[in-house]
Amino acid sequence: PNGDHDQIFIQVPRGAVLDEAGNKCLPSASLEVMYDSVPPTVLTMRASESEILAHRLNFTLVIVWSEEVVCGQPCSQTDPTLLYASGAKVTAVTHRVDDLGRSIHFVALAASASASSVSILVAAAVVADLAGNGNPPSDALDIEIHHAQACSQLPRGHPSGPAYITPISSEDGEKMPPFEVLCNMDTAGGGWTLVARVSGSDLTSMWQYGSANYWNRRVFGNCTLQGGAFADCKSPAYRALIGSQVLIEKANQASVWTSGGFLEKGAEKMKLESQVEDHEFAVHKFTDGPPLSWGQFLESLRGRCSVTISSEALELKSDGKTESVVGEQLVWGQFNRECRNPCTQKLDYQTIYRNCAVRAQLASKEFHFGFNAAGFGVHLAPLTTAAGIDYDAVSMKEGTLMLMYSTRATPEDYSIYIRMPHSP
Repeated sequence: PNGDHDQIFIQVPRGAVLDEAGNKCLPSASLEVMYDSVPPTVLTMRASESEILAHRLNFTLVIVWSEEVVCGQPCSQTDPTLLYASGAKVTAVTHRVDDLGRSIHFVALAASASASSVSILVAAAVVADLAGNGNPPSDALDIEIHHAQACSQLPRGHPSGPAYITPISSEDGEKMPPFEVLCNMDTAGGGWTLVARVSGSDLTSMWQYGSANYWNRRVFGNCTLQGGAFADCKSPAYRALIGSQVLIEKANQASVWTSGGFLEKGAEKMKLESQVEDHEFAVHKFTDGPPLSWGQFLESLRGRCSVTISSEALELKSDGKTESVVGEQLVWGQFNRECRNPCTQKLDYQTIYRNCAVRAQLASKEFHFGFNAAGFGVHLAPLTTAAGIDYDAVSMKEGTLMLMYSTRATPEDYSIYIRMPHSP
């Protein structure tokens, strides 16, 4: 080629050769050759702005080439190596043809993970045009990911599920790095951020009476999982995210027949029966002052007993057949009415005799009677032992808290959410 011409014409001229009889050849037909020395480039690369502003974990990139390109077998399927990404992971790249059947568009799916900014570019020599020219690297596309400070700030119509948030820390007032939470956008107006799960059915004791997990900075379990086995968890949002309303939502339920009137620990001692229960929850306002994280608020109640957090639920849905943490009230440090000094009583025989050792950390009633309690962090102390038994979440049949013993109790699973008072 002589220069960067798009077309080259080649022709054998008249008389260029002779046959054996001396006849000169006639001019040949003209051969037209297309010549291309210009490599394909990325004309545009853009992200769907609406998806980014909706705080989704995944977003889509559309890449438009200057001409038709080919890239081998992976190009027609999936080739994440086509793109280089910082702050995101490219999970799929597929090609699309235009109306003329040319492959000039690529669509990529990327996940921003927990980054607040993402930079994406097309690597060099990952595709070629029809003449075999490889592409140069593209300019970087920089994207700012605007995470919400809480689930209550997600846009209307955002589905329930995981999302990344960047709350203003309740500890020092600084903006935190993004972390993943589970959002409930359906119950009681939506906008709820999951801060903890309390499981009475997983045979572990993470929320027993007096446990520091109610107020400390410890994080455990996975609070972003949906479906599967229910288990205790505590999210970073427990101490970081501020709010003024709490949602306590029942997740599932299984019956447990007890021996001698009390629950017995150990899977081998439990006889579970499946039950179908209506969806039950209670919404309470837990502070009238400045918003607090749920952990900060409970820390302010540390060492106190019989504190009424809420005397009237803002919203309540309950079957009314059980005594549990879901009720009209929300009380911290529930104990037996006859106990004179429940916060300092030791678990000796006289204490047990006066019922002081039978208590619940969070419950729906201020006092109880007899040897039964219901709610979170239930401590049951039968007369036969001074040690007692601890359970994370227990309910009793309506009316049985006034009895000296129970013939049936129920371990339950709950999710705890908080939000600011405004709806999303």
